[in-house]
Amino acid sequence: MRNAKDRIKKALAELSRQKDFADISVKSIFEAAGVSKQSFYNYYLDKYDVVFDLFRDDIKQQGGDDVFLNPSEMMLNADKLAENKDLYLSAFYDDSYKILPYIVEYAYSKNIATLEKILGPDAVSEQDKYNVRVWVYGGMHIFTEWLAGRIDTPKEKLLEYSYNSVPDIIKRAEKLK
Repeated sequence: MRNAKDRIKKALAELSRQKDFADISVKSIFEAAGVSKQSFYNYYLDKYDVVFDLFRDDIKQQGGDDVFLNPSEMMLNADKLAENKDLYLSAFYDDSYKILPYIVEYAYSKNIATLEKILGPDAVSEQDKYNVRVWVYGGMHIFTEWLAGRIDTPKEKLLEYSYNSVPDIIKRAEKLK
């Protein structure tokens, strides 16, 4: 039997196929998962926290903490993300809570932390941070629009474009990994 955390994530994914994310309560999630309210709150703050954890799982790559979290990874994992597409889009565009900016900021922060770990904290300039922020924010928003079907560019082309727009500092760090 899977652990409670996995059951909670699976329950949210299944519930999102039945109703809009805004209509899913924490209670319905923990009941569908077969866990107690206390178990739910031992792992998660709210339903958005579950979405964030699911999203991280779906874009996780091998390689531990020194893996860049970026639009290219999202495109490489587009098929996995598409399995929960309705959940993500419903949660991303939920007006009651802004999870997409939180996920984008997480990706930006993870990239900067990885750069500083590989290159050293003094090697990452403010300009580099700005370039990484623009790349992550732009790429993730383009990916979200693609996932929603608002961009008809093939996945492979978007992946190519994302790779072509990688900031120089990330390219330098990738060579040193």
